[in-house]
Amino acid sequence: MSHIFLGGMVGLINYQLTGSLTGIRGMEIVLFFGVTLKVYLCLPTYMQKFAAETVPQFDREIADGMYYPSAWVLAQVMTALPFV
Repeated sequence: MSHIFLGGMVGLINYQLTGSLTGIRGMEIVLFFGVTLKVYLCLPTYMQKFAAETVPQFDREIADGMYYPSAWVLAQVMTALPFV
């Protein structure tokens, strides 16, 4: 849903811009901030989900000595990366 909203906002902002150098610079700025803000706004949601669902599992598996904490964190990030 947020992708559709972001696409709509970028489309509405770019609709009134001209093809001049100023208009092109405006489009570039809108796209840059739209994409970067999308990434940073998704991060708190991901971190909340990560903490609520996986920390108890992490504590249990590290206490059992199954693997190192760095390997577990790397695996969690790599499996969640395509869905962020």
